[in-house]
Amino acid sequence: KLLSLSDEKTFINLTKAAGKYNITICGHYPVYQNNGQSIMVSMEKKLKSNFKSIEHLAGYIWLQDKEQIDKALQLTKEFNIYNCPTLDWDIMSNDLQYPDEYKNRLTYQFLPEQFTQNWENNYAAAVEKAGGKQKAIESRDAYKPAFDLKISILKRLYENDCLLLIGGDAGNNFQADGFNIYEEMMHWSKAGIDNYTILKSATVTPAQFFNTTAWGSIKPGKNADLIILKKNPREDIKNITTIETTIVGGEIYNNQELIKRL
Repeated sequence: KLLSLSDEKTFINLTKAAGKYNITICGHYPVYQNNGQSIMVSMEKKLKSNFKSIEHLAGYIWLQDKEQIDKALQLTKEFNIYNCPTLDWDIMSNDLQYPDEYKNRLTYQFLPEQFTQNWENNYAAAVEKAGGKQKAIESRDAYKPAFDLKISILKRLYENDCLLLIGGDAGNNFQADGFNIYEEMMHWSKAGIDNYTILKSATVTPAQFFNTTAWGSIKPGKNADLIILKKNPREDIKNITTIETTIVGGEIYNNQELIKRL
């Protein structure tokens, strides 16, 4: 996973080497520093390389006009580039659920109070350090146009049948691995992505990304790691929370028992 880059030559060498040795390369959009300025590798060069997946919708959101975006979407589709938007990371790292909406999150409802109280303390300290509640609200509102742009890019990728991956990227207060997948699904649904595509982006498409048929869909002979729900998430994506049974590694778990353990 690419996190940072020294220069464009490094990117070219990296993608060539990854192709030669059959190594999957993905991650942050390739950007490097030059005399204090951030320089992005051209979108066309990036999409035509063997870079397999882009995180956070980076690159697309920096394009200047509709023609550039249209061209990028065309190449994304043509070269089967995956995108993992991680909207929930954006929402929590930029306080878009501040001051009270974050209390509706699954982590707040199900995790022990020792976790939520610790997050509350950390969050309050961070808000105070940033200048207080009003400053946090002003910062939140200032970021909303950038987030709306990300939503519009996600919708364009979806409308053009590009490959999408659900990712939780749980690194902020009130986020936790697993729980974040639900939150990400809710954000996609709110953005107008249909329930079937959301479910597919969490199952079939990730299996396709990893070039495996061992999991990702239900069929005799595949790994039987799955959840059994009481209600159909095709009808309402919120039904993903109506878990009755979880099967992992051949072991069967009752959901109520798991919640009691929490």
